[in-house]
Amino acid sequence: MEVVYKLLEGSWQEGIVVKDKKTGVYASPKAVRTIDHNGKYFQCAGPSLLGPSPPRTPLLLQAGASSSGKSFAAKHSEAMFLPGLIPEKTRDIVQDTRAQLLEQGTEPDSVRFITGIFMIVDETDEKAQAKYGDLLQYADSEGTAALFGGWTGTDLSTSTDDEDFTFTKLGGIQSMIKAWTATVPGTAGFKWTKRRVLQELANSGAHAKAVGSPKRVADILQHWIDIADSDGFNLSYAMTPGTFEDLVKWLWPELKARGVLQNDYPVTGGSMRETFFAGGRGHM
Repeated sequence: MEVVYKLLEGSWQEGIVVKDKKTGVYASPKAVRTIDHNGKYFQCAGPSLLGPSPPRTPLLLQAGASSSGKSFAAKHSEAMFLPGLIPEKTRDIVQDTRAQLLEQGTEPDSVRFITGIFMIVDETDEKAQAKYGDLLQYADSEGTAALFGGWTGTDLSTSTDDEDFTFTKLGGIQSMIKAWTATVPGTAGFKWTKRRVLQELANSGAHAKAVGSPKRVADILQHWIDIADSDGFNLSYAMTPGTFEDLVKWLWPELKARGVLQNDYPVTGGSMRETFFAGGRGHM
C-alpha cells in the first residue's frame, strides 16, 4: 500500500493542473514527480497517470472475503464489497472483519460494508417473475458452468442435466438453492437440475437475488440490512439502463415511503468518502 499512497499523494504537486487552453498545457511537467519504487514484488517508476482528485486518495474499497481478504480490508480499506447469497453467512464476514478492526484498535464502524445484490422489480410479483424468466433465455450455460467451476472447484460437466442437486452433497450448491428458494418467487418445489442452477447463476452470479413487487423487494433489502449488518448495496444488473429504470420507477417510491432511501447528499459537493461516512448507517 505504501507505493499506492506515494502515487496518489506525492507524485502530483498542488497547483499542478493549469488547464491552459491557449498554450495547450494541461499540467506543468515540472510539478510531476516520479516515485521510483523498487520493492520485493514489483518496480514502479511512476508518476500517477491521473491528476489528483480533491481528496487525493480516493475512497479505498476492497473485494473478497477470504481470510487474507478480510485481514487486508481491516488494515487498509474504507469500504468492503461483500459476497454471499444468505444474509446470515454474510453477517459472519462482517462480524469477523469488525472483530479484526477492534483488535487493531480501530473503530468497527470505520469500514462500510456493501452487499452485492441482483434485483428484478415490477408492479407485481407475477410481472417481475415473467421479466426474470424472459432474461433466462439469454443465459450462456457453458460459460456459467466454467465460471462456477473457477469459483468453487466443482466441475459441473460431470453431472447429468437431469440430476436433482437438492439431494446431492455439494455444499456450495445447497446454500445457493436455499437462498434462491427463499428469495425468488415460484422456485419452491423446483427440481434443481444442473440447467436450473446455471440459469440462476447466469444473471446474478454469486450474489443475492430479489425478484418481485416493490414491497417484496424492499422487504428483502430490509431483511439483508437487519440480518447481515451491512450498510448498503452494490447493484448487480441484467440490462442498462432498463434495470435501473425499473428500480427508479417501482422500487424507489417504496423505499422513500419507508424512509430508508437517501434523498440527497449529506455534504453538498462532497467527495465519495464524505458521502459514505457523513450519511450514517442503515440507508440504501
